[in-house]
This record gives sequence, structure tokens and C-alpha cells, in this order.
Amino acid sequence: DTATTEIYTLSLTTLFRSMELQVKAANQKVFLVGCGALGCEYLKGLSLMGVGTGTGKVLVTDMDTIETSNLSRQFLFRDSDVGTSKSKSGARVVKEWNPAMNIEGVEKFVGPSTEDFFSDTFWGDLDLCWNALDNVLALHEEEELAHARVVGLVAPRLVLLLLDLLEAVLPLLLVQQLKLVRDTVC
Repeated sequence: DTATTEIYTLSLTTLFRSMELQVKAANQKVFLVGCGALGCEYLKGLSLMGVGTGTGKVLVTDMDTIETSNLSRQFLFRDSDVGTSKSKSGARVVKEWNPAMNIEGVEKFVGPSTEDFFSDTFWGDLDLCWNALDNVLALHEEEELAHARVVGLVAPRLVLLLLDLLEAVLPLLLVQQLKLVRDTVC
């Protein structure tokens, strides 16, 4: 509806120094490998910053399923998610938070056996391959594939974008929190 769109636009304008910065975030193509504790945090941040809400997209992969022991440290998941795919559940949750986000969760190992999916074209289209792995063997495999295709695991333009976002967002979030506390107390 129009009111929601206006609030969203106002929030974006307030949180980001310029609409140009938001457009850059919205158009990023990000590949997140891993959706455990780190991956959940990264997905939250990407969703809240509006990454992948324009022509961009976030693709997250994780071969693991959610276990009860994950629930205490992987905040995207609930009891009802136990036994389901981490990447698909994580994508579903952040899509609920930010319906404009183009996100897909897949259960694909990143390695030679999936080069038909993770092709040269796939790697070439990425702005960032973000690693959230806790498995050293998988981490090594992903790094080799990314470097073989000259895809940076950390893209300088996105790092600068994220630093600009943090610099712009943190003070505003503190002000919003203080207003919320004031309104609640008063």
C-alpha cells in the first residue's frame, strides 16, 4: 500500500546518505556461502540494508539442516524449522522481513561437482561472494573456485558501500532507539 511504500522510502532516505547509495545496495548480486550463526547475521544485515531489492539478488547456500542445538545461536530459525534446510529457511525468514528482497536459498555444495550450477557465468555476474563457513575444507574449495574465476571474496566497492552504510546507519539507529525509549517511558 501507499503508506507502507512512503514509510519504506522515508526510512531508506533517512538511513542512507543518498538514494544513490541505496540503489547500489539494491543492485548488488551477492552469493552467501553458509547459513549458520555467521550466515544468519549476514542475511539479517543484507535484508535490513536493502541489498538485492532492485536488480540485484542474494543467493545463499548451505548443505546443512536445522537442528534443535542451532536454535540458541542461529536466531532466524524456530522450533518449526528443525529438520529443514538452513539456506531455504533463512531466505524465507528474511524475505518475510523485507518482501522486496530478491533472495533464493539453495542446497548446493560449492565445488567441482556443481560447476554446472556455479558456472563461469554465475561467478562472473557476482559483485560479492561472502563466506560464512565454519568448515575449513569447504572454505578452501570455495576460495579456489572464486579465485580461479577472478571473483573477489571481498569486493572493494561493496566493502566501501557497507562501511558507508554503517557510518550513516549507526547514529540514526541510536537516535531511533532513544526516541523509542522516550516514547515508551513518557
